[in-house]
Amino acid sequence: MEGTNGIFCSKRNAGKPSEEIEITLFQIAYVDIKRHTLCKDLNSYDPENYDYFENRKANKARHSMLLGKMRPKLLKRQKGICSVCKDYLLNIEDVEVHHVLPRKEGRTDKISNLHLLHKVCHKQVTNSRNEYLKAAWRKEGIIK
Repeated sequence: MEGTNGIFCSKRNAGKPSEEIEITLFQIAYVDIKRHTLCKDLNSYDPENYDYFENRKANKARHSMLLGKMRPKLLKRQKGICSVCKDYLLNIEDVEVHHVLPRKEGRTDKISNLHLLHKVCHKQVTNSRNEYLKAAWRKEGIIK
């Protein structure tokens, strides 16, 4: 396996003894470098420092490795906040992509048609029959 410095891979037979397949397990070259930003020596409970810590949380949300290619753009657009509950998206809860106009109606995955929501909030939006909540979500642009 020449020329594969930094790449973990394995060879296995493809069913025939004379034929081998190379399987790449992990490529360290494709791992993004994540820089750690030191926190200022401030009190997070002091109202004067509220904006500083809000910006830190939003930046952390933008650079999360768990969210794929489209999700960081959605996080930036939503400033790291769930459109339904107004809480931070990247706390301990799972996050899902919500389509404003459903794909089953022929809509696309364009960023203008997407929202990031907590898993619980997404279930609430998808399954709710409460007209008051639906009206509020229409006003927010979460549903049509």
